[in-house]
Amino acid sequence: MTITVRTKSLRRALTIARKATARKPTLAVLKTVQMRLVDGKLEITGTNLDLGARITISDVEVSGDFNPVCIDPTVVLSSLKGAGRYTKLGNFQNATDVDEFPGIRFDGFVARHAMNNIDLSVISNHIATATINHHQRASLRGVYLEEDGNDLIVTATDGFRLHHTTRPGVVRDGKMSLLVPGEFWALANAAFSNHPDIIEGGLKEVYEDDPYSYGLWGCGQDSDGLEIMVIGMLIHGKFPDYRPIMPTSYRFLTAVNVADLERELVIGASLKDSGSTSLISVLKFEGETLHLTCIGGNFRDAPRYETTVSVRPLEMRGNGWFAVNTRFLLDAIKLDAIKQYAGEVAIQWSSEREPIVFQVGRVKKIVMPVRFYE
Repeated sequence: MTITVRTKSLRRALTIARKATARKPTLAVLKTVQMRLVDGKLEITGTNLDLGARITISDVEVSGDFNPVCIDPTVVLSSLKGAGRYTKLGNFQNATDVDEFPGIRFDGFVARHAMNNIDLSVISNHIATATINHHQRASLRGVYLEEDGNDLIVTATDGFRLHHTTRPGVVRDGKMSLLVPGEFWALANAAFSNHPDIIEGGLKEVYEDDPYSYGLWGCGQDSDGLEIMVIGMLIHGKFPDYRPIMPTSYRFLTAVNVADLERELVIGASLKDSGSTSLISVLKFEGETLHLTCIGGNFRDAPRYETTVSVRPLEMRGNGWFAVNTRFLLDAIKLDAIKQYAGEVAIQWSSEREPIVFQVGRVKKIVMPVRFYE
């Protein structure tokens, strides 16, 4: 009663499935993954009831009958340390009763979207980062998908910043709006990072007592020979009307080298006062020079770091400035995974009291300023 499987494929499948399990489960079985044979293939499933991941490995050899089992993936991954090219599975210790595992379903999804791993990476690393997990306001926990003909408009906000992008040609044709959990995208990005082909996404046809959910699945196998599908239960709630706060004009437009600015911000962020609740960065622009002041707390005597960074003015009507949360600023300038990225980020704003836009290509990160008085 054993299954022989390639160790590399098994390790990656377990790693993905584990990301869908519950960290602090109310039910012990939600910390496990289910392993079973389906049509001669090894199927590994993990879920926390809000998210789910199913990974199928075709290249397996079966000896005897393999009964379904629920096991802690961390235990199995630990046993794979130092393993050879192939691993034999069987005779699991400390397994959980398989009957307790949730009957999560991965069938019945209808494709609406077709994206590549670059689209997925942008949504996960640059849009979903503006969500807040476990926030009492449900809409702030999700990424808002709006279908506009063949384009997919993707937006997320936590009330202090807003991340926005348009992914052209992703939608087959539609006008539907969806609110997908922010944590779903981190799972999906990890699952499909090795997928060379199109990744399809769509909605589940609602079954009785089955949650309405969104899923992503790869067309064929990835480079490790895995067939993967991840699903997330949709969030019910109205997403905030974000369009009124998106600037339509600006007085100041400049470009800054991301590496130079990030290096100085990291130094400034290390000065955080142990009693403070926030870090503030003040950016003052004079010609081709940015005067940066990082303040490590809320008080006048908080530690400060002052430096200068070269910038490339594009359209500056005088000398402008603004103050923002340092953590939000660091996140806003990290745009390296975007295709159009060339080492610079464009910054545009109109006054120190209006939203600031950081943009590369089709990705915009809008940050609300902080009131700052000397």
